Amino acid sequence: MPKPWPVPRGELGGLGVVRKPWSVAGSAKGLCRWPWFMAATASGAEPGIRLNHARNPGPSVAVLVARWSLLGEATLAKSGACPHHQRLSNRESSVSDKTWLYFAYGSNMATARLCARTPSARVVGTAKLPRHALRWHKLGKDGSGKCDISFVGDAADEVVWGVVYRIGLNEREALDRIEGVGIGYHTREVSVGTVSGELAVRTYQAIPSRIDPTLRPLRWYRDWVLAGAKEHGLPKDYVAMIERTSLAAE
Repeated sequence: MPKPWPVPRGELGGLGVVRKPWSVAGSAKGLCRWPWFMAATASGAEPGIRLNHARNPGPSVAVLVARWSLLGEATLAKSGACPHHQRLSNRESSVSDKTWLYFAYGSNMATARLCARTPSARVVGTAKLPRHALRWHKLGKDGSGKCDISFVGDAADEVVWGVVYRIGLNEREALDRIEGVGIGYHTREVSVGTVSGELAVRTYQAIPSRIDPTLRPLRWYRDWVLAGAKEHGLPKDYVAMIERTSLAAE
């Protein structure tokens, strides 16, 4: 595995270390345009990417990372950082009426997964949602648990960490459909804390009727969440919490 590369950390500025090679190397159009990646994401019965699942065989997240590492070493010098991690130009950042801010806290934290769904996505930066806890109790189409943000009260000391992306408005409906708005999730406007202050963002929260506290995630899904958390350098204790998550039997 190549060493981490320092790259621009989205609109909020500063340099960060992106730990997943797919995020910083490759063609100018990003990982989601590579034929092998598109093939790997196209066979899932559930909208979006489904990997390494007994009912849907495919390359594991680890395999995807390894493949992208090889591509990254060969193309980094020519292509530089993946455009999904480059800071947006002043012109792009100012066109707020054509974009929206999305707070990803589950598998969509992984840039590779999100850019396959919404190619215009650009990293703004990491953020935290106070007075909420990460839960894995949202019922997915495959019967396993998916991520949710659960309000735990004003006095609670818990937070949900995630990544803020800026996405074109023309792709919002598609992401709503993939996330199952009105079926599994509903949209919610929240305020998250970043290094530059508070940001008003849009995210997804599970519909109460789709919550089952006994659910556990499948390994492929947990691995996407874990990959995204490591990629964007979330706090080590938070990453460790994700890594300790109990998994559903496959």
